[in-house]
Amino acid sequence: YGGIFATKVSQIRKRSTKTWDKLEGSLSRADNLEEGHFAERLWASLLVKPLTRKVMDQLDSRGKPVKCEGQLQWYCGVLALLD
Repeated sequence: YGGIFATKVSQIRKRSTKTWDKLEGSLSRADNLEEGHFAERLWASLLVKPLTRKVMDQLDSRGKPVKCEGQLQWYCGVLALLD
């Protein structure tokens, strides 16, 4: 992870100021916190572009093969874990 990631400003603005303030507060308590470990793993869920209905349907199909192309290419790791 290395604390490096990229996102669009529009994705940041989709979350309330209250969300970012609370996150900042929990990470400002000290350096090298356990909270920092979890925050690194939280960035993707906070900043990801929402899935389309098509992608959600493909993820729900589970037993059917899914082509990992286009928007789905970023979810191939998730798809591999499905039964």
